[in-house]
Amino acid sequence: MPKVPKSTRTLNKLVSSHIPPSQDSLCICIRDFTKMILGLTKNNNNLPLPPSSDEVDTATLLNITDVDIDSLVVEERNIATEEASITKRIPLKYKSLCLSEMAQHNIQHPTFQWDVKGQTSWDGLLFQNRLHMAKKLLGCETASQIIPHMNCISDTEEDEDGNLLCIESNWRHNKYSLLLHLLDTNTICSIRDIKGNNAANRCLESHRIIARNDSDQTACPGLPSNCYSEEFLNGLKATHKLSLSIQKPCVQVDQHILAEANVHP
Repeated sequence: MPKVPKSTRTLNKLVSSHIPPSQDSLCICIRDFTKMILGLTKNNNNLPLPPSSDEVDTATLLNITDVDIDSLVVEERNIATEEASITKRIPLKYKSLCLSEMAQHNIQHPTFQWDVKGQTSWDGLLFQNRLHMAKKLLGCETASQIIPHMNCISDTEEDEDGNLLCIESNWRHNKYSLLLHLLDTNTICSIRDIKGNNAANRCLESHRIIARNDSDQTACPGLPSNCYSEEFLNGLKATHKLSLSIQKPCVQVDQHILAEANVHP
């Protein structure tokens, strides 16, 4: 699997053919409008503080539909964009409209989450949450057996509509996939109990959609044998199977699935 580039220069190269140059009038408009919303001027370049964890948890999640139907923001389009200097004439009413829209989504002051890394890995976040929940429900020893590292997490991709797709892995046993799904469900319930519905609705586990096509992702080594699909194992050569370092079956996989089925029949 190719590595995700981390340097700003490399990332800029990847998107350079899809976005206008930095001195294009559109880019300058977006820059100046953002500065206006944040209250940045020549005499004040102090960035506002990032939102608190409580503010993040109570904010509602915007989706593409919300943006598309926002008639207040797109109501007037009579501002020309031929000249870069047009940004100096952005009417202040648009700041009021923007702040009003933010308030409707429980965003009480304009700022960004400056302290959040831009390249946060979806799969890395899922791995951390699943491992935490597995330790809580099954104990540390079992958790380290069934979720040894991030390679056991299925890929997450974003489609053109902004949906997060869960790309299922062909090598997994159905019971193992079900167990991971149960861990996600428990994570959502835990967040809802502690932080409320808004926080639960915002979490990654609530937004992943099962994709139609399976992935040929390389199998995660070192898992118990009952985590792998029988069809997958039967199709392996002896040397490949040996390289996976397959461990003895983990009875807790079946036990936890059965326990959950009894609680939620």
